[in-house]
Amino acid sequence: MISLGSALLGHLLLVQAAGSMPSVRSAGICAMVEKRMELARSAPSPKLLIIGGSGVSNGISAGSMSESLGVPVQNFGLQAGTGTGFMLDRAKSVLRKGDIAMLAFEYHLYNTKRPSDVALDVAMNCGRDFLARQPLQSRIRDALSLPYSALFSRLRYAIMGNPHNEPAITAHGDIIFQSPRSHMGNSDIERIRRYKPMEIALNPDSPDVNEIRKFIGWAKQADVIVLATWPNTLAFSEYNKAEGFKAIERFYTELGVPMIGRPADAMVGIGLLDDTQYHLNAAGVATRTVKLSAALAGRPDVTEKLRSPEH
Repeated sequence: MISLGSALLGHLLLVQAAGSMPSVRSAGICAMVEKRMELARSAPSPKLLIIGGSGVSNGISAGSMSESLGVPVQNFGLQAGTGTGFMLDRAKSVLRKGDIAMLAFEYHLYNTKRPSDVALDVAMNCGRDFLARQPLQSRIRDALSLPYSALFSRLRYAIMGNPHNEPAITAHGDIIFQSPRSHMGNSDIERIRRYKPMEIALNPDSPDVNEIRKFIGWAKQADVIVLATWPNTLAFSEYNKAEGFKAIERFYTELGVPMIGRPADAMVGIGLLDDTQYHLNAAGVATRTVKLSAALAGRPDVTEKLRSPEH
């Protein structure tokens, strides 16, 4: 009979052995992460870097914002499942003195209890340097939680490669979607109609919240200005009474980070969504971008900073 200890050791050894191979999922995410990092590094500074998960990449047009505001803007929307720690770690490597980082994280990232299996899957591929800096206890805990499906996905990648075509992106980091922009079918529309209001809350002990806190501390030392804004999401009347928005705004205010816009500015009806409650279609991206640009235009201290000579 196999003991629990032997089973756990076997799992860790399997993770170690499989860790040298990318999975289908991590290969796609890492290709996108590395492309956005390359574009952000080559963008002129000072620049506005919009950081978040796929809600940023599928919800905001950095190119339109750049044209509207007359300042360099980069879309740094990665993948929320990778966690704020990984996303901000990659952002730090492309931010320069005098840049502005605008955080637009999905709501669930303010209330997490532990990293997702996506976070470890991706870190084992293109985030090994990030993973190596994590406490040993965390690495062992996360390795034990990695599902076998993620391990088998590595074997699948080794045999078949990446079966998915990654979307092309512009020099501003915006996704170039094929026409029609929305690929929702009737089943997708029905699925989205079944969405319920999310719990809007901030857990101060969340590992993702702690990573945001550490990043803001780093930014002060690096002379990088930090702003925050609200993520795109499906509107519900229940959100009019949600107290979590105030908790998120208070969190940033206490750290000296201004909030740009209102939660309602980033909420849309089903007609402006794409395939999830965080993703927008072409009309939704345009609407969201206009509102965010207007909110930033009302902050001349921010836009003038971006128009100042390169540091």
